[in-house]
Amino acid sequence: MFITYTDENNASKVRKAANKRKISYQGELLNVMPAYKQNQPDSNLKMPLKKLQSRKRQKKSSKVNSDKSLLPTINILDNDCLIKIFSYLPIKNRMRIERVCKRWQTVNQQAWSDIKELEIPEAINLLRPFPMKIETKERAVKKLLLRCGRFLNKLKFKTNARLYRLDIMSIIGEHCSNLQCLTLSLNNHSKFDLKALCLNLHKLERLELSGLNQKNFQDAFLRRLSTNTMKELSLRIEERGYHLLTDCRIQITWAGATGIKNMKNLWKLELYGFSFKADKLKLIVWNESITHLSLENCSFEKCINLVANFRGLKYLNLSSVVAVNNDFLIKLAENCTELEELNIEYCSDVTNNGINAVFKLKKLTTLIINELHEVTDTVLRKFIALKVLHCRNCNFVGDSGAIKLLENAPYLEEINLSGTSISTRFLDAAYNVAISRANAIPLKVFVSHSIKLNWTTPPCISESVLIVEGENDIIQYLFEDMTRLSDFFDFYNNDDDDDDDDDEDEDEDDDDDDDDEDSN
Repeated sequence: MFITYTDENNASKVRKAANKRKISYQGELLNVMPAYKQNQPDSNLKMPLKKLQSRKRQKKSSKVNSDKSLLPTINILDNDCLIKIFSYLPIKNRMRIERVCKRWQTVNQQAWSDIKELEIPEAINLLRPFPMKIETKERAVKKLLLRCGRFLNKLKFKTNARLYRLDIMSIIGEHCSNLQCLTLSLNNHSKFDLKALCLNLHKLERLELSGLNQKNFQDAFLRRLSTNTMKELSLRIEERGYHLLTDCRIQITWAGATGIKNMKNLWKLELYGFSFKADKLKLIVWNESITHLSLENCSFEKCINLVANFRGLKYLNLSSVVAVNNDFLIKLAENCTELEELNIEYCSDVTNNGINAVFKLKKLTTLIINELHEVTDTVLRKFIALKVLHCRNCNFVGDSGAIKLLENAPYLEEINLSGTSISTRFLDAAYNVAISRANAIPLKVFVSHSIKLNWTTPPCISESVLIVEGENDIIQYLFEDMTRLSDFFDFYNNDDDDDDDDDEDEDEDDDDDDDDEDSN
């Protein structure tokens, strides 16, 4: 206890009495000693108020400084600085830093704005280099698109057989609203809801879908695509063995044709392996904005002539279209006067009469007529404005017509004569023409590999003047066709093996994925 004496003498008497053990309290002797000034209860009352408050502030400040010293230096930065730092991390580390603390998890949601292009599954493989289960890959795809989907302008997504079971179309349609270019390579085992893809893609300009078949594709979704922004559309049927099974073709419906017709700014249309009827094709022809048209391997039910009504075409690819004949080419030359590039390879009904009609296309610079076995070199020598000519395996094309073409076509840059009847005489003429060109345009020539081997190469030949490439002979092409045929029959037998391989993938720790899902 503290006792304050106002008189120094009284305090001295009490201290002496205590030393003589004469002072007791409740039957116990007391010791009396002077108290230090800082321990006296009334010492603070004598201290000025400002000085007391200053001491409190100093204690509080020292406590805050000691707390800050315990934190990592990076946490002193504001959110904008952290976002900038996180944006330099690879995708793998961006996913991991969300587990550091709640603040980093929140800030990291805004650190994906620099990712404008994404390619899957390459991006997923960067997350974990070792094999992953299908379920783990699905979660990784979903998490990645949830974080960076709203910032993406370009997305390329490739699926393998029976790889993804989640509804990827709904995820893309819901979370990737700023996409301008979308490339999807589907698989023939999955059924995708393409209508869900069009929910929020109001800025989409280019769409490429490949691996389509009757199970996973319905063209009605084309009506849901933006009619004002769409500029490029590419739809491709599953290729494997397709040229053998003609019933694999998908017929364009009224809904699909109407969707294409309504795309006001569509300039590029590529359809591979589809089937057309006259009434559906007429709807597409109404779209006058199309200048680039590819209908490779498509079939037409007595309506091929309608293609010639695309009067604004500059590029046309009708490769492997059986319906193409001389009459069609005559009508095409009359209507499509702006045509610059034409591909009619594997159109076996075309003869010299059809090629003569094509000569009327004054703006034509590229002509692809591979595998046209009825065409001779007498008609080719007239195409003096060509820059590119491919006539591979045209048996009746020989030295005389090909050399005449070289001499009369000063702007010819590339010519493919592999599998034809030319000899080394043509290569000698090509060398003489190339070195004497006044415009210094280099000439690139493709010939059969055997012709190149037998040709005596001139000394000091420069690639800036003449480039000679050797291609496999027709026997090699037949061998490659047989190989593709064998692959086709083995394809479906290997599907079950693919599933077994997936089951044998290494198990991995999924705690990281679960933590991320819980935090979201």
